[in-house]
Amino acid sequence: MTPDAAAPIVDVVELAFTDAAPTHRHAAAHACVVIAGAFEDAAQPNGRRRLSAGVARFDAPGAAHRVHADSDGAICVVAEWRGATTSSFGERLEPVPRLAEVCAAALQRARRVDTPASDWLARREMAATFDAAARRGDAAEPEAWLIEARRAFDADAASARVGDVARDAGVHRATLAQAFRRAWGVSPQDYRTLKRLERAGELLRAGANGAAAASGSGFADQPQLVRAWRGAFGATPGRWATIVQDAAAGA
Repeated sequence: MTPDAAAPIVDVVELAFTDAAPTHRHAAAHACVVIAGAFEDAAQPNGRRRLSAGVARFDAPGAAHRVHADSDGAICVVAEWRGATTSSFGERLEPVPRLAEVCAAALQRARRVDTPASDWLARREMAATFDAAARRGDAAEPEAWLIEARRAFDADAASARVGDVARDAGVHRATLAQAFRRAWGVSPQDYRTLKRLERAGELLRAGANGAAAASGSGFADQPQLVRAWRGAFGATPGRWATIVQDAAAGA
């Protein structure tokens, strides 16, 4: 489950500034959007810039930054396009309300659900929205039919079939796949699998055994769940559940 090889590689990181940070540089072209609070960036050679909630900065590789948050701190999300050039999207500072909204909602949901799948989905959605904003000036809201297609997987990933979802949306499977990946950074098939893994994680956290988690999340059996989980996250669901339980016991 990796992004399209033709798309820029984007890393999304949540940063919380509570004090001044030393001057630093990003090796790759990058962007930063503020989702809460504000901070001042004394970047060179562009001069001092202030970023508040809903504003993003897009910069070239090697740009220098020296940041200082307001007294209440700031939370931002940073994306890096490894190997991309400045000409890919240009250097600018601009309001991007939808990008900020998507990042805030994705982070909130990932924290609430708190499984490897929810974290992966949040980061891919943020990355796709960053890429759209970088190239077109904020990201457009997905069309209504595409939002409904996503809701079909959200409502019943265990039994939803990609072909049926495409048919209900009135589009070809290829059209659904292209639009879905552009909007959320993942194919419909992978999104469905990740939603199943997310549900399996919720069941495991609640104390279900592997077989019950598999049957309750749409997998044919426990071995299929284990293969899907290991393929996506590099470990078994049992190992993750043990770590979660140990952390809860030590809290």
